[in-house]
Amino acid sequence: MKFLVFFILLTSIFFSCSSNKDELQEISNMQVKLTALEQSFSSIQTEELESAISAYHTNMNKIKTYYYSDTVDMNFVEIMSNYKIIKKISNSYDENYSNIETNISLMAIQLENLKNDINNAVLPLDSLLFFISYERENLSQINSDLVNFIIDCDNIISIDDSISGKIVGLINAYSKP
Repeated sequence: MKFLVFFILLTSIFFSCSSNKDELQEISNMQVKLTALEQSFSSIQTEELESAISAYHTNMNKIKTYYYSDTVDMNFVEIMSNYKIIKKISNSYDENYSNIETNISLMAIQLENLKNDINNAVLPLDSLLFFISYERENLSQINSDLVNFIIDCDNIISIDDSISGKIVGLINAYSKP
């Protein structure tokens, strides 16, 4: 009987150690992915975005000054419809940027804490698997949010590059008496 208890104890220790290695490796993989996401996030050209958003607001103020509905042609209306996408996207720019930045830093701390908990054998295996699953979902959500944010940023820059010059030209044409 003592041999059976010893064997069960030894087996459970062996499996928990090998299992912890797998969990530690998974957390390390998540940390690598998070670092890659953080690098992608930090590579966003915020100056170019802020310049595009600022140019949008400046141009819209000029349009409000010189806009006369009887003198505006359909070309102007179509260009303006496309240009106003910047406003729609930029309304949530600051909030999204801040949320992603916060989520990345919090997740880095969470993963490090989880790794320490595994190394110190603080968590039982079922809880450990739950927390790893939870962090995997969080990483996936951060990835999704970041991809959407980068697409929005690219759209702002693209619209500014393609339409801003036309808007300025039309403003100048309408502002002349």
